[in-house]
Amino acid sequence: MARQKNATYITEQKPFPKRLRELMFEKKASQTDLAKYAECTRQAISLYASGQSTPDIDIIKKIAAFFDVTTDYLLGITDEQTKDINVKALCEELGLTELAIDRLKQFKYMGYNSILSKMIYNSSFISSLSQMNQLLTLNLKEGYHAIVSKADSEEISRGGKGEALIIDKSVIENVFIFKAKESMAAAIDEVVKEMAD
Repeated sequence: MARQKNATYITEQKPFPKRLRELMFEKKASQTDLAKYAECTRQAISLYASGQSTPDIDIIKKIAAFFDVTTDYLLGITDEQTKDINVKALCEELGLTELAIDRLKQFKYMGYNSILSKMIYNSSFISSLSQMNQLLTLNLKEGYHAIVSKADSEEISRGGKGEALIIDKSVIENVFIFKAKESMAAAIDEVVKEMAD
């Protein structure tokens, strides 16, 4: 394919060249080794990695085979590298990463699946996840202050007066972290008691 007219700093941000460079780095693959496998020149691999040229479909398939990933992953269509259609389906259905699915499989072999099942159904665990999600979605900027309800302000001051307070970002984050830790500790206690019975 013809070389791109755009500058390299623009073309190298496209999904294919970006993922190609990441895979080469992760797998410690040289341009020469990849070129031999893909039956093209080292210079062609260099152009693909910079986004200055795009390989044909046969080369894309060979590159995917070399790294043991799907062509969909290389092209940026999916974020899952796996060729295993069962894992890919689980990732899409549950919204989990391939690494998370692998960890869940490890839990089964380590004998943790019954504990994990009980945790997932535990209301305190769900509350902990909710608190962590709220913290992650706050997206407050530095120096930003927020108005919180009296109930949340009491978590901070343990007995503060008034209907609302203006609270700094770091204090709000600490409230959510405190609530998440408290809920997680309660979930662990409840599951341990349930399994002991």
